[in-house]
Amino acid sequence: MDDNYKSKLHQNVILFRGSASFVSDKVIEVNSEHLTASKIIISTGTRPKKSPYENAWTSDDIFPLQKIPNSLAIVGSGFIACELANVFDALGVKTKLLVRGNTLLSNEDKEISKTFKEEFSKKY
Repeated sequence: MDDNYKSKLHQNVILFRGSASFVSDKVIEVNSEHLTASKIIISTGTRPKKSPYENAWTSDDIFPLQKIPNSLAIVGSGFIACELANVFDALGVKTKLLVRGNTLLSNEDKEISKTFKEEFSKKY
């Protein structure tokens, strides 16, 4: 995990590194340790993982498109997510950008992030 993200974790968050797999709906195994939670979030890092669902794409496999969708939800607030939201909006696709916080481009300089959010929010 990038130190920038790691520094933003709440003190109650425990970070596990390693290989993980689901044992059941609410149990995951990480490095031979079983962890139980009502909600499990898997953050795979900078390399997108191919979804088992036909209509869920990663930034690596979205292009070339066979057909432009009518609507699209993009998860993320980094430059790739913002760029894709802008591209699909320009193509006339009803686009939603789903972010976990109030910041866009949080890995960039704070002034750049603030200015980008202000300008981006004027259109979206």
